[in-house]
Amino acid sequence: MNNILPLISALWHIIVFIFIGVFLKRINFLPEAGWQAIEKLSYYVLFPCLLVYSIANIEYRIHEFLPLASALNIAALGMFVISFFAWFGKTMNGPKFTSILQNNIRFNSYVALTILMQYVDARYYPYVALGIGSLIPLVNILSVWSLIIWGKMALPVAVNADANKGAVAKVHPLQKEDPLKSLFQNPLIIGCAIGFSLNFLGIGLNKNIELPMKMLGEAALPIGLIAVGVGLDFQKMKETIDTRLFWVVFRAFVFPIIMVISCSGFGIRDSNIILIALIIAACPTATHSYILSRQMGGDSPLMASFIGTSTLFSAITIPIVMLTALELGIIETPY
Repeated sequence: MNNILPLISALWHIIVFIFIGVFLKRINFLPEAGWQAIEKLSYYVLFPCLLVYSIANIEYRIHEFLPLASALNIAALGMFVISFFAWFGKTMNGPKFTSILQNNIRFNSYVALTILMQYVDARYYPYVALGIGSLIPLVNILSVWSLIIWGKMALPVAVNADANKGAVAKVHPLQKEDPLKSLFQNPLIIGCAIGFSLNFLGIGLNKNIELPMKMLGEAALPIGLIAVGVGLDFQKMKETIDTRLFWVVFRAFVFPIIMVISCSGFGIRDSNIILIALIIAACPTATHSYILSRQMGGDSPLMASFIGTSTLFSAITIPIVMLTALELGIIETPY
C-alpha cells in the first residue's frame, strides 16, 4: 500500500490546479478574452519552451534507448488506429473525433514525471526523460494532423428546402490549407524539432538560455491545468457522459495492455523500463490537449471533459494497473 501513496499524492496536485481554474471561472476572475490570451501564451510560448528544454540536453546511448522508444511509439500508433472505431458512433463528427483521438494517444508528462521520479531507481532517470521525449513528437504530429483534417468539420446539415440543394457540409477554412505546411508551422512540432536538433548537433542549451527556458517550461504545466479547469463545461459533461466515460475507461486500461504487448515485442525484460512504459500509458490525457483543441477547431468542451474525468479517474485506475502488473509479475515491486 505504501508504494501506491506517491501515486495518489502526484495526482492530487493535478486535481488541485484544475479546481483552481474552476473556481477562478466561477468568480469571473478574468473575462473570456483574458483566458483566451493565457491559452495563446501557453500554446505559442510556454509549451514549446517546455519541449525544447525537455529534449535538448538529455544524454543517451541510442542502442540502449531504442527498444523503449520503439515500444512507446508503436503502442501509441496502435491506440491511434483503434480510435478510428469511434467513427461508428451515431452522433460522431470531426471535432468530437479529434478529442477522442487526443484523449487516447496523449499522456500527461507532468503526472508521468512526478510518479516515475518517485518510483524508479535514479539510474533510470535518463530512460524516463528519453521515453517521454521520444513519444512527444509522434503524439503531437498525430494530434495536429487530425485537427488539420477534421477540426471544425461538422456533420452534414440541411439547407433551406426552397433552395432545393439538398444537404451540405460545413468545412473549416483550415481544411483548405496544405496539411503538411500547417503541420510544420505548429509551435509544438517546432519545439520538438528545435529540441532534437540541438541535441543531435551536440549544441544543447546555453547556460544563459537554459534557466529562462526551464522557468517558462515549468510555468506551462500549472497554467495549462488551470486553463483546463476554466474550460470545463459541466453541462457539456452531462450531455457527453456516455461517450466520455467509455473512452476514458477504455484508454485507462487498453493503452497499458497494448504497451505491455509492445514492450514484449521489442524484447524489453527490465522491470524498471517496463514500469516507465506502463506509467506513461496509464497516465491521464495531456492537459495541453485542451489548448490545442481550442486553437485548431476541435471540440474543446469535450476535450476539457476528457482531461478532467481521466485525471480524476486516474487516482483509481493507475493503482489498479500497477497492482495488476505486480500481481501478474509484469513488473517487480519498486525499489
